[in-house]
Amino acid sequence: MNEEIADELEFTDEQLRAALKRVGREARQQAFAGGRPVFFVKNGSLIALQSHGTEKVVKVLHIGTGAERDE
Repeated sequence: MNEEIADELEFTDEQLRAALKRVGREARQQAFAGGRPVFFVKNGSLIALQSHGTEKVVKVLHIGTGAERDE
């Protein structure tokens, strides 16, 4: 890739944050529309979030130890 094209592909921090937020929102909407939960990490646990707002702990993560525990 030549340098001029590479320069055109660079984003500012603000543009990148906005794009990531938009992608995350769209992915969440698609998952919920398909009846699937969205997963994220909160307070050391893997959480499944349902479209109606219910959160369920899927696993307790022991970050850095390589150990995890099913709930």
